[in-house]
Amino acid sequence: MADDDEATSSSAETESAREAFSRAVDLAKAGDYAAALPVFQQLLEVSGVPAKAYDSCIANIAICSHHLGDHATALTYTAMFLDSSASLEPAERMAMLEMFFASYKGQTGIIFHNPYNEYS
Repeated sequence: MADDDEATSSSAETESAREAFSRAVDLAKAGDYAAALPVFQQLLEVSGVPAKAYDSCIANIAICSHHLGDHATALTYTAMFLDSSASLEPAERMAMLEMFFASYKGQTGIIFHNPYNEYS
């Protein structure tokens, strides 16, 4: 009987995660990245999320962060996504790389700053 309860709970959690993901995607498509971002972040905490959905959340966190100007987070999550086992079409991978470099460019001044340089 306990196994049936766990299966029902897991199924309900999966359905809830699916609905939350759809809502977050709709928010992001509408340009409301600030509302979509925490939903994607919460979905990373859901147990039993399929790898493909997990990878998609990582990519969407990167995209939302990029659009919100949080380039450090965008870089972190884009790198995590590109390192994942996610299979992408070449055009999709190129789009993620372009976003990565755009976020990197948004970080001007932090890469070459030397805190020990007395002349800076």
